Amino acid sequence: MGVEGTTCGELGTMGLEIPSIHDRRPGQHATHCIAKMDTALAEIRNTMAAILSISRLEMETAGLVERGSLASWNAFRRDPYRWLLRLDKAGHGALSRLLAAQDCSAGPAVRAT
Repeated sequence: MGVEGTTCGELGTMGLEIPSIHDRRPGQHATHCIAKMDTALAEIRNTMAAILSISRLEMETAGLVERGSLASWNAFRRDPYRWLLRLDKAGHGALSRLLAAQDCSAGPAVRAT
């Protein structure tokens, strides 16, 4: 889905929070929104890449997938976006800790695009 020519308000209806800047000159507003969208999409992409790089053993140890269950692991691998959206609060915390540990050990490479 392209965002060029889409207003910030329309982007908001797509479920994306884009801050509105109405004090800019005409034309700059749309450019600013697209730049913010590009940044948000890059962050989502990088985060998902980091999540997908977590090993099955790490996921099992953190309690994110059922230990020894290929079905649980496959559910994650088959649709990681849906899996992520269905995580409960405890799962979010466990995943955040895994990502923080990964980020600390890998350095800036985790954030590279």
